Amino acid sequence: MQMRLYEQLSDELDALKTSGGRILSTTENLKLIISIKNKLEKLLLNNDYVSQVKNLLTAFDAISDFHNNYFSQFNAKFKPGQTLALIKQMSIEATVNSLTEAGIGANIIEPINNILRVNTTTGGSKAKMNEILRNNIISNDTGDGSLLRYSKQITTDALNQFSAQYNKQVASDLGLEWFMYVGSNLTTTRPWCEAMTGLKYIHISELPEAIKGVVNGEKIPLSSKTNLPAGMIPGTNAQNVMVYRGGYNCGHQLVAVDELAVPQERKTAVYASFAYKNWKARMAA
Repeated sequence: MQMRLYEQLSDELDALKTSGGRILSTTENLKLIISIKNKLEKLLLNNDYVSQVKNLLTAFDAISDFHNNYFSQFNAKFKPGQTLALIKQMSIEATVNSLTEAGIGANIIEPINNILRVNTTTGGSKAKMNEILRNNIISNDTGDGSLLRYSKQITTDALNQFSAQYNKQVASDLGLEWFMYVGSNLTTTRPWCEAMTGLKYIHISELPEAIKGVVNGEKIPLSSKTNLPAGMIPGTNAQNVMVYRGGYNCGHQLVAVDELAVPQERKTAVYASFAYKNWKARMAA
């Protein structure tokens, strides 16, 4: 799809008037750039792309079914309610907005249009502009093209954050306090995620310290910009870290587990901690 977009865009740009290889800042050229911007949305949001987005949305049903089966197997009290249905509806709506007109316009079309506009109004080199557009649109040795990179990130985060929200809500409804940090570690895995998977079992009372970069006594590097463990989404706190986890594109999950699944040594250490006693006091207040 990215190659098709670039080829169609190149065909449109062939009509630009140039002199000595540089784009002329003429009324005719500016009108052409405006017309191209209007065509970009149709080029991107074609029937094939819209169909792919619709297919993606079925994954939300699969995720909710997975969690329903998981919790019903070890807790007879569990029954999905209206809140979970609303969480799924809101997640689907947000994903559709990000992958269609609103999100594509701001994150894909506008940057492309900016490249066209700047080069046309300043008399930029047409060859150089084509090179910039190619690197922006098409996957190359420096990474994915803008559309693939954006759609990958949105898809990954939408599904993983929905799964995390669903899990967090059910854990709250059932009064579950223990979680298991699961997921494969890769060469790109963040230090915080490595520490959390190493710890494996974490109590909800430990999350305030964890987002400060302390996991089971291990200090994790903090970002100078956010003062959070490196890679975390700005604004992550003890209340939403179960949803945001390690940050954008994080494939790990904090899965709620029954206390009986947690090793006794781990429970003993947590229950003797100041953080747990302080959390318990707040819950009782």
